[in-house]
Amino acid sequence: MTTVATKAALGAHSEVGTLRTVMVHRPDIAHERLTPTNCHDLLFDDVIWVRRARQEFDAFVDLMRDRGVEVLLLHDLLAETLANPEAREWVLGRRLRPEEVTVLFSRELIAWMTEMDAGELATKLTAGVTLSELPVEIVAAVGRAMQREDFVLAPLPNQLFTRDPSAWIYGGVTLNPMFWPARRKETLNLEAIPSSRRSGTSGTTATTSSPSRRASSWPTSATRQRTRSSPRRASRCLPSPARSSAAAAAEATA
Repeated sequence: MTTVATKAALGAHSEVGTLRTVMVHRPDIAHERLTPTNCHDLLFDDVIWVRRARQEFDAFVDLMRDRGVEVLLLHDLLAETLANPEAREWVLGRRLRPEEVTVLFSRELIAWMTEMDAGELATKLTAGVTLSELPVEIVAAVGRAMQREDFVLAPLPNQLFTRDPSAWIYGGVTLNPMFWPARRKETLNLEAIPSSRRSGTSGTTATTSSPSRRASSWPTSATRQRTRSSPRRASRCLPSPARSSAAAAAEATA
């Protein structure tokens, strides 16, 4: 009998296999922006203890790395992507559309955020932007119509759940449009990250293409998987102080 050599395919092939690479998102400013007034609109049952959540998250990441798991931080991947001017233009053109941030804001916000450091921009794309954080010249145009703490760019605290807006299925990846308005921009951030830097949450690291794609080849809405996420209110939104890190653990090990 002849034995034919086979080559292992890259991808995520098991929900219970050895965890080799995982993408997680550290609790950030978006979670500090949660208040009793806005938390339900942002799909959280309550505000959280952000400092404790970060401590537990960091401890969990250290534990995974001690066991040989490659841990990819979504913020770092997004910042790496936004260092590419073409990628930055692609993201901002879709996140700051006139129909979403108004015609009055769109052009000024794009110009302001285009000049930002990649790390700062990655933070603002998940943490959001309030009126008080804008340059004086932009605030002057609309200052009377908004309060200082009103969101010009809404925060994305649920970006913490990295497995919801995207998922590896064997050798491919789905980008999932989210049901709740508060979560719909999460997919855009993940879609922007070059596919060669995305990795599955279990099994071997998945690598599909070069990260140096030109802007013309960045994905369009027509190429997204049209699977809509379940219209559930966040059952993962635990009211405990350590809710963020506990949820991250569940996402990484599921």
